[in-house]
Amino acid sequence: MTTPWDKSTGSLTRYACPGPAGPVPFDQATLDALTGGGLEVADARLRWGAGRHPLDAQFGLDQNVVDDFLLVDLAWVEERPPAALRLAYEAAELAGVPRPTARQKAQARLAAAGRLADEGRDGRYRRHGSRPLCWAAGRGELWARGGSGPAADRLVRLAQATPGLGMAAAAVNPLDAATLAARLCAGADFEAVTPTPFAPDPHPPAEPAWCPGETDRRYLGN
Repeated sequence: MTTPWDKSTGSLTRYACPGPAGPVPFDQATLDALTGGGLEVADARLRWGAGRHPLDAQFGLDQNVVDDFLLVDLAWVEERPPAALRLAYEAAELAGVPRPTARQKAQARLAAAGRLADEGRDGRYRRHGSRPLCWAAGRGELWARGGSGPAADRLVRLAQATPGLGMAAAAVNPLDAATLAARLCAGADFEAVTPTPFAPDPHPPAEPAWCPGETDRRYLGN
């Protein structure tokens, strides 16, 4: 069986994301919700992908569900005309104008954008992309390859626009090191934590030696 994660490499972003309850959290109803999920945003069209390639939308229990894990892609299609070409069209619009005004520059930008939009109707500037996701229902986590910044925002917005998926978009929050440490040490008495020496001391002092301030060369932040 080939999964979306077999071909993926790179960094991993973890999100707190409670999954559906029950011994079988993901079933055919989940895949049906994925098939119907899609969203138009300002710069792209978002949808869920089955993982074989960026255009794959053929979901299957044997392909996308392993125990209590849901393996899918966040897929998108966006128009990405070259920035250099846009600047060239703007310059062409202002050719012969020695000192263009702000209004003329704005008109040149609009004309360049319209020209690129007309050229892009045949799909020459269209770009397809996808990012593997793994929803671990038992752990209450969602794992994404490099899913930070705009990708994280797209993920949350697509989840909000997919009824029946069971992903509470408001609960999709990045898990950083501090959050994970607090989870692992739940109930620990942090007020009782004391500093320890870097190396064994044959004559340990009764209390740790605190440096008086940052001006002292031995100061390490206490």
